[in-house]
Amino acid sequence: MKLNRQQVLLGLLAVIGIVQVGDWVLTSMIEGPLRELRGTNDQLQSAIEKYEKALAAARTAGKRIEQWKTLSLPADVETSRTLYRTWLVDLVRESKLQNPIVDSGSPSVRYGLYRTLPFNLRASGSLDQFTQFLFAFSEAGHLHRIQSLNLTPVSSVGRFDLSLSIETVLLPGVERNHLTDKTSTILASQ
Repeated sequence: MKLNRQQVLLGLLAVIGIVQVGDWVLTSMIEGPLRELRGTNDQLQSAIEKYEKALAAARTAGKRIEQWKTLSLPADVETSRTLYRTWLVDLVRESKLQNPIVDSGSPSVRYGLYRTLPFNLRASGSLDQFTQFLFAFSEAGHLHRIQSLNLTPVSSVGRFDLSLSIETVLLPGVERNHLTDKTSTILASQ
């Protein structure tokens, strides 16, 4: 049986149509959903990585908080105020600074997680005495920091007036009635 030209073209057209339909089926019904699943899988993998990083950060923060609790002032404001003020006055005397005046302000709550208790210190002395005081202050392992420091010369004989603003941290759950006896290694790491 001899095929005429019309039948050959019709057969060729049918083959092209079948290939086109097959391509459409492959693209829209197999590759499209597969691509969509891969995209969803990639999104889920990146979300998992993000949550794993957040979980690791939370675990690290939990360890830090436990470490900070050993350095925190007691959670009771009045106990902390009395203990830290006494420590600060003793530190001033050990440094041989004169005329110490130590005031404390009202505690404030930070981020709903912890409290800070401000202190102001005024004293006078030589530059060597101030250096000795600042070294001992930095060596103490308390959760505290100097927020501002003013050093004003009062005479030509090397005397200065010192004014410090200090912020201390009181973490909840610290039930001891004494300051920490740990020392800071921050100066060793400089």
